[in-house]
Amino acid sequence: MTTINMRPRPWLDWSYDQAEMLFRAGYLSKRNWKTYCRVWDWACPRLSRPANDRQYAYAQKWGQAALTHRMNRLRRVLGLDLIPDNGN
Repeated sequence: MTTINMRPRPWLDWSYDQAEMLFRAGYLSKRNWKTYCRVWDWACPRLSRPANDRQYAYAQKWGQAALTHRMNRLRRVLGLDLIPDNGN
């Protein structure tokens, strides 16, 4: 079975459920699935578990400004709009 090439980044438009379905069907390699999950966890604020738990713990340890900075570093690499830091 052929796996999906992650380089053109079609996965930026996938929901978590879509990506998980493609992984379970064998279209995403384990490495690409892990990469997708890391990007999904940190590319924007998450309001549901388990990503929210990791973001909350990070913000508690380093502060909200550091969390926003971390997300924006990833967003710059991906070419996405940055999250305003609200002066923090």
